[in-house]
Amino acid sequence: MNRDRLYLGFVTALIVTVVIYTSYGLLNSEKKDTHYVVSVIVSNSGSDRWNAFKEGLNQGADEAGLYLNVVSAPAFSRVEEEYGIIGRELENGADGVIVALCDTSDLGGRISELVSEDRVVLIDSDLDLEGGHALVQPDARAIGEAIAQMILDEKETAGKTIGVLTGNQQTLAGRKRLEGFCKKIKEAGREIRFCAETDKQFQEEMKAAPDILAALDSDAMEMALDWLTGGGQMPDCSLYGEGRSERAVYYLDRGRIQGMVVPDEYAMGYESAQLIQKQLEHTESSTTQIETGFISVTKEKMYDKEAEKILFPVVH
Repeated sequence: MNRDRLYLGFVTALIVTVVIYTSYGLLNSEKKDTHYVVSVIVSNSGSDRWNAFKEGLNQGADEAGLYLNVVSAPAFSRVEEEYGIIGRELENGADGVIVALCDTSDLGGRISELVSEDRVVLIDSDLDLEGGHALVQPDARAIGEAIAQMILDEKETAGKTIGVLTGNQQTLAGRKRLEGFCKKIKEAGREIRFCAETDKQFQEEMKAAPDILAALDSDAMEMALDWLTGGGQMPDCSLYGEGRSERAVYYLDRGRIQGMVVPDEYAMGYESAQLIQKQLEHTESSTTQIETGFISVTKEKMYDKEAEKILFPVVH
């Protein structure tokens, strides 16, 4: 009798244990199989300047189990265009968004009205307002300083005129680049002849080309290359700045760009995909900020091992 009771108790305990472990396994399997849909919204999304970013993004998404939708978008002129796309993507079922804003003033906190903080990661576009959203970007002020340092490292720069293509000054990152650049140049006792943001301003200033031209973001570099290599315009000025496109890398290799700062776009894409997944799973703070790196490179150094990793990223 006692033996039967003992046997019955053992069988009951075994069944309960199997049920618990089975339920636990099913819950974990269900959790692991959750795939979030994430929309990626960047200006001029078809440009090759985003190639390395997209490669990192896809790698990070594959590891995190995300479904990515890189939204086809033109070059944004107003942030309201981006807000409209963010709203549309969320209405169409996106669980989260990764966004590079063309204007970071965010007056009235519009982005917080559109999407909760745990469903968005900003890239290269920290907001001017206090409080925070998850952010992945390089140190913008340090990039400005690095461009200036490359110019100061050039032989016999004393007395040479310097012109600056500022890039987008509607973003906090853009203004930090300009601040870092100007501070470094002025501390060295050099003067800046002009600062131009728009193509119209730039063309007016280039009627008397400076000895050295600095382009402080990727779009500014493309504008400079358009001027220096197109339409028979070949003024004898040195070109330094931030570059991300295949075209910029080509002209660095050809020696038309004397020095270039290149952000690690692959890392920015990878980290943003990983971070949005953690936010959607509520395992990471919605105010997490991740700083990615950059390199300063010349024609002579562009095929060094460390430079190649960023200039020509390879997905394994």
